Amino acid sequence: MNSLTNFEDILIEKYGKKGTEMRDKYDADSLAFRLGIMLKGVRKEGV
Repeated sequence: MNSLTNFEDILIEKYGKKGTEMRDKYDADSLAFRLGIMLKGVRKEGV
């Protein structure tokens, strides 16, 4: 099972370490997307 890759390692490889401009943009965009999905779900529930 040593062939498993940590998701953080994938992010570092693709976007760089936390604190870099590219990684910060990815994190911000990811958060905005997740919040949008949550809001959509709440709206569908009618709460």
